Amino acid sequence: MRKIIFITLILSINMSYAQKLPFSNQRISYFYYINLAELSITKNNFVLALSYYDSAFRVVSNPRDNDIYNKAVCYRKMDNDRIADSLFALLATKGFRKSKILNCFDTLKTPILQRQAIIVNNQNLDEIFEKIFNNDQKVNSYRYINMEMYAQKVIEHVKYIKDLSSSIDNLLAYDVGGRLWLPIFHFFQLKAIAERVKNDTLFKKKYTVYRCLEHFDFNEIKFYEFLKEEVVKGNYNNETFTELIKEMGYEFGMPVSQFDEFIIVRSPTVLCKDELQYINKNREIFGLETYENFYQKARYTDSLLTNGRPFSALEKDEYIKLYIDFNTQCNYNITENYRTMMEYTKPEDAQNVYERNLSNLCPK
Repeated sequence: MRKIIFITLILSINMSYAQKLPFSNQRISYFYYINLAELSITKNNFVLALSYYDSAFRVVSNPRDNDIYNKAVCYRKMDNDRIADSLFALLATKGFRKSKILNCFDTLKTPILQRQAIIVNNQNLDEIFEKIFNNDQKVNSYRYINMEMYAQKVIEHVKYIKDLSSSIDNLLAYDVGGRLWLPIFHFFQLKAIAERVKNDTLFKKKYTVYRCLEHFDFNEIKFYEFLKEEVVKGNYNNETFTELIKEMGYEFGMPVSQFDEFIIVRSPTVLCKDELQYINKNREIFGLETYENFYQKARYTDSLLTNGRPFSALEKDEYIKLYIDFNTQCNYNITENYRTMMEYTKPEDAQNVYERNLSNLCPK
């Protein structure tokens, strides 16, 4: 689970001008087959899932590592250890979730090779990624002490990432360890807050620490446009991208929200029609499956995670333990970030927020 070290703001923006990303027909077909494969997994039909994975991998040359992983798990479920191990070894060699991958080997028959180092300006690319991550964490600790300095450093980090891409084709595809995720996330977070400061006088007056952000132009380096292009080319995971741009106000749907012991399960049948259409439009723009399909995958995942108690109310510590245990084992990863859990000092505050959210549902 990624650790977000910052204030989270709920923003709203005008989405009327959002245009569907110009994915190639091949990439659209890829998303289509991957969705069918994952839906087949939710029905425990691994033979059908594998046939869809085969179809997906035939239409693009750069399948997502997570999809290769899920395909390998299918082979493991069908006791085809030879193919499963070869795929797991490929992913481990690349560095994809290596600690989890090692739990997928019954017996390590396929060698895990050392990935060939990529050198940029006499530096190892993996070490560059690690340095960017460490620098981000270092300056992040000063965010409330010197917000202006922090913002400048955040912009410098993503500008450096973008500049590196001019030297290395498909740069972001090499970040299999996800070291660039937080530095990029912090950029989008500050970008969203800066827009709020510029356009919301009350917000600017209340949160004085952010006032300096109105003097920064987060659009100047066109990093959002750069990342969109990488998503379209398949060099950056579109699901990861949507997690980042939620900070900009995009709504993609959240199946489960828990406020202390109060829980709301937002099945497609209880969302208002306009809200469901709005969510699905946003999901379509970025190549995601429909909310209905997402909900089905989330319920399946939560059933595995909670040992057959999908979408049940859990103590936060219990849920975190279940989440960590599940994600360190050789389990499918067909959906993430489908449950939010909020804690309150006063029980009545939790109930009030729960009731407000409940009133927004539209039972059919």
